[in-house]
Amino acid sequence: MSEVSRFWNEQADGYQSQLGDWIERSHHRVTADILNRELEGGRVLCVGGPWVAADTELDLTVVDVSLAMLRAYAAAGMRPVLGDARRLPVGGPSFDHLVVPLVLHHITGRGGRDARSNVRTAVREAMRLLRPGGKLWIQEIVVPGPIYAAELALAPLTRRLLGLKRIPLVVFHTDRFLRRSLEEAGYERVRSMVTDSPHEKWHDWITPVIGLPELKIPRLLVPVGYRLLVGERPGE
Repeated sequence: MSEVSRFWNEQADGYQSQLGDWIERSHHRVTADILNRELEGGRVLCVGGPWVAADTELDLTVVDVSLAMLRAYAAAGMRPVLGDARRLPVGGPSFDHLVVPLVLHHITGRGGRDARSNVRTAVREAMRLLRPGGKLWIQEIVVPGPIYAAELALAPLTRRLLGLKRIPLVVFHTDRFLRRSLEEAGYERVRSMVTDSPHEKWHDWITPVIGLPELKIPRLLVPVGYRLLVGERPGE
């Protein structure tokens, strides 16, 4: 079992329970409103779990590295598949939409170079499963360029520190890097939508690291933004 699979197996119960009342006032609701509307009527593959507040009336197949998380998705009526974003165990091309919700920053490997390489691999793999004209949707937390440079440089140290708590490395990317990764993979009409919620305030106390619920800091000290990116597989 990989460290990421182990981590999410351990976090499954707590993660599901913490997605409570605040969802309706968060960036999750902004993203969910867009996806639930745009994906209606299509065949959808979610990689790394469904987006928060997903419409379970949609035709959803979910790939995840965690069996514990998959059991929760199956109970909600989704088709569960054990697998990894970089090597999806699903035949294709057969999906109208492929959604990667808040997952790419978790696919990091040993450092910044691995993290960037894994993003590029994941978006290329998604292309394989999309029908011509199908769309890849990426929900992500993004950081400014200077923060990103520091993240990449400090990734080996960050990995060791998080490892003391058995937490895998997380690397948040820039909006520019994500858009460029889609374009380089061959997606057309790539665009990025801001999904920050007006209800989230600078003085809100947040938990920035999953697995460290005791760590709470004001949102002001976490310089991130929220984006929903979309790119379309070229038609034939």
